[in-house]
Amino acid sequence: MSSWTRGPISCATGGRYRSGTTRAARRQRRDAAAIPARVWRAIADQRLVGVDLHTMLPHVQASTLLIWGARDTLVSEAGREALRSGIAQVDIRTFASLGHDLFWEDPRAIAAVMIEFLTKP
Repeated sequence: MSSWTRGPISCATGGRYRSGTTRAARRQRRDAAAIPARVWRAIADQRLVGVDLHTMLPHVQASTLLIWGARDTLVSEAGREALRSGIAQVDIRTFASLGHDLFWEDPRAIAAVMIEFLTKP
């Protein structure tokens, strides 16, 4: 397994959702079930396992927002560092209480960060 990921995707959150996130888990399952199988297959075909990000990332010229959950067990610290150091204009936001599925875990907080990033001058 590459330094980019570790562990199976099903363990992405390590079972640690923020408090009261039974709703988040249900929302995640509902949303995932609504996505057609062909889309999931296309996503799997584009996985980053084994991809050398060090050669790709310097080509990213746009200002980039990276949002991470500190409890993410899918993306390793080496993977995060590759992104941090490889993208020239990067804004990083880390949520201490969230895991890999942060968009489902706290959609309002994530949306607020995205809106702030997209509307700044």
